[in-house]
Amino acid sequence: MITDPIKALLEYVSYPSVSTDPAYHEGMEGARNFVVRELSDLGFDIELIQTPLHPIVLASRIRDPKWPHVMFYAHYDVQP
Repeated sequence: MITDPIKALLEYVSYPSVSTDPAYHEGMEGARNFVVRELSDLGFDIELIQTPLHPIVLASRIRDPKWPHVMFYAHYDVQP
């Protein structure tokens, strides 16, 4: 896990992750792996849901069902 938020952001944005262009497949994979690694290190359970193009990363961290629920929805790609 990267503990320096600036270093983490710099690594994350270094992946050329244009989801609409097959030439950026490696960048999409790198961005996805970064997200999975960081969330896993924070204790989240990760599930990759396959889609026709790029997998959905579903992360959950339910330790006590009575705790409040928070949902974030985001994407790990960029637009050209």
